[in-house]
Amino acid sequence: MQVERQALTRPTGRTAHFSETESVDLDRHKRLLDDERRLREQAERQLNELETSHRTMKTRLGHAEMLLNELKQSLATRNMELADRTAELSAERAGRQAALAEVKDLRAQIAAAPKKRERVARQQELTLADEPEPVKWWKD
Repeated sequence: MQVERQALTRPTGRTAHFSETESVDLDRHKRLLDDERRLREQAERQLNELETSHRTMKTRLGHAEMLLNELKQSLATRNMELADRTAELSAERAGRQAALAEVKDLRAQIAAAPKKRERVARQQELTLADEPEPVKWWKD
């Protein structure tokens, strides 16, 4: 097996000479490359900003969803309480109507009762009228 040796130092005579048109093209390409690098950096910055904005919006959305769930639970609880209070109110109204009907009946009984009292009072007057007058034992 044969070993070849490579020289690590290069001779300085290998530099290429560019013509003027190649130099102009090279400058133009360098400018274009710089422009592309700037555009890439801008695009990367915009991407980072958009990713940050996206994370922020996802966080806000998560908080909004949590708040919405809490509000829905609170609304459901209040709706149940409202239904309970409505049932209680209906029961109270029914009780009130029953009480008013009872009061009306009692008033009708009271209105009818004095007639009976008047009859009783008349009967007592009649019985008193049948009795003789008491004797006056004092002098006038």
